[in-house]
Amino acid sequence: MVGYREALELRDQIRKHGSKNNWAQAADFFANYWIGPGALENMSEKRKHIFIEGLKPNLYEWGMLEEQSTLEDIRNLRKRTMLIYDPKTVRSILEITELLKEACPDWDFEKVPGAGHNAPLTHPEWINPKIRNFLNHSSNGGE
Repeated sequence: MVGYREALELRDQIRKHGSKNNWAQAADFFANYWIGPGALENMSEKRKHIFIEGLKPNLYEWGMLEEQSTLEDIRNLRKRTMLIYDPKTVRSILEITELLKEACPDWDFEKVPGAGHNAPLTHPEWINPKIRNFLNHSSNGGE
């Protein structure tokens, strides 16, 4: 899967630059992947500083790629689940979404075109009502 290889490359870049405390380069690669080319350089200096500082804990989050859960493990979860995604997000997320759609057809999958990867932050007016409706349905008789 191309998306998986992209995720590995992102992990490797974060680990490589983060371990050398070269967070500007790590942040540049990260921002280009998730937001788009030139994203970091187009940020104000204040925003760039906040972004770089916020990225530092990410160095420790990449163990997820060594996780051994299977789609069968996920399929057997007994809670209603909703996955919200932008159909034009990065390939790694789209590939995961497709795997989950196949493995978990009872889940709610919500497309939000144009929302981007950070939709809960950038478009809460689109995302929050979907979450609210899902939670209200779940607490009123859903699993």
